[in-house]
Amino acid sequence: MKNKIVKAFRKETVYNALKIHYILTAMAIIDRYLIKEIIPPFLISLSILTGMLFIQQLMEFIELSLNKGADLFSLIKIFIFAVPSLLVITLPIAVLISSITVMSRLSSDNELISLRSAGMNFYRMIRPVFFFSVAVGLLTLLLSTLAKPWGGNSLKEVSFEVLKKRLNVALEEGIFNDLFDKMMIYVEEMPTYSDLKGIFISDLRNPDDPSLILAQEGTFVTDQATNTVGFQLVNGNIYKKGKNERVFQQIVFSKYDLKIDLSAYIKKPDVGIKERLGLQALREKIARTGNNKADLEDLQKLQEYYKTYALPFTTILFGILGPPLGTYTRRSAGQLGGFAIGIGIVVLYYFLTVIGDYFLAQNWVSPFLSAFLPNGALLLCSIPLLIKTDRQVLWRSKKSHDAA
Repeated sequence: MKNKIVKAFRKETVYNALKIHYILTAMAIIDRYLIKEIIPPFLISLSILTGMLFIQQLMEFIELSLNKGADLFSLIKIFIFAVPSLLVITLPIAVLISSITVMSRLSSDNELISLRSAGMNFYRMIRPVFFFSVAVGLLTLLLSTLAKPWGGNSLKEVSFEVLKKRLNVALEEGIFNDLFDKMMIYVEEMPTYSDLKGIFISDLRNPDDPSLILAQEGTFVTDQATNTVGFQLVNGNIYKKGKNERVFQQIVFSKYDLKIDLSAYIKKPDVGIKERLGLQALREKIARTGNNKADLEDLQKLQEYYKTYALPFTTILFGILGPPLGTYTRRSAGQLGGFAIGIGIVVLYYFLTVIGDYFLAQNWVSPFLSAFLPNGALLLCSIPLLIKTDRQVLWRSKKSHDAA
C-alpha cells in the first residue's frame, strides 16, 4: 500500500513538473512572439520620427554650409553629435506608438481573447512590452546622461571650429566684412589669415554706446574655453559718442583687445558631468533661500537636471500606457492610427510639461515635482486604464466562450 502511494505521489509530481514546464515554455514562446511583434513597428516609428526631426535640423545644416562655411566633413560630424539629442526625444515616442500598434493588431485578431481564455490575464500579456520599455528606458537614460552631453559638447567644439574657420577664410582685405550682427570690419591688408593691417571696425552691438575703432595692425585670436574670438589691436584710436551729440570721445591705445562672444552662434550643450558637480551647491543655495525666494534661473537649471532622469521613466510609462490604448484602436487604422494616438499622447505630455514649467515659475512646486509632473499624471491615468482593459478582455473572453 505504501509503495502504491509513493508511486502515485511520484507520478503526480512528475505530472505537475511537466505541466509547469509546459506552461513556462508556452509563456516564453508568447513573450518572444510579442517582442518580435513590437520590434518592427518600433524601428519604423523611430526611423520616421528621427527623420522628421533631422529634416528640421537639416535647414540649420544648410545654413551652416551656405552662411558659415562648413564643409561636408564638419556637417557629418555635426549630424553624428546631434543624434543622441534626437534619440532621447524619439525613443519614448517610438515605444508608445509601437506598443499601441501591436496591441491593436492582437486585439483585432482576437489573440488577446485567446490568451485570456488560456488563463493569461492582461497584466501578464503586456509583461514583455513592459520589459522592452524598461530596456529602451535604460538606453534613454544612458543617452541623456552620457551620450547627449558628450554630443552637445562635441557639437559645440565643431561649431566653434566652423565659425573660426569661417572667420579666417571669410575675412577679406579691401572690403567691408559684415561677419557679425551690428559689426562692420574693414582690413586694408592681410599678410596671413591671422595678421591684419589697417583695421577699421564699426561696433554697434550696444546701441547706447556705439564705437568706431581704428588700428594700424592687429591679430585675429580665438578662445574656445570662453567661446570668444577677437582682435588684439595695436596703436589705434577708439571714438565714442559723448554726452553731447556734437561731441565725441577719443581714446588712444597702444594695445586693445576686442572680444566677440560666439555663444549666440553656437548651440548650447546639455548639462555635462562637470556642470553637474555644481548642482549640489545649487541645491544648497536654493535650500538656504527657499523656493519662494530662489532665483528662477537657478530653479530652471535644477529642473533641467531632473528632466534628464524623468525622460527614461517616461519611456517606461509609455510602454505601460500604450497596450491598453491599443486595445481600443481599430486595426483598420493600422500603424497610422497608432501613430496618431501616440502623437496625441505626446501633445498631452508636452502640455503637462508646460504646466509644470508654469507652476515652477510661480513657485508653486519644487524643480523635482515640476520635472516629474507629466510622469505622475500619466501614471495616474495608466492605472485605471489597465484595470479597465483587463476587465474588458476578460468579459470579451467569457462572451466568446459562451458563444462557442
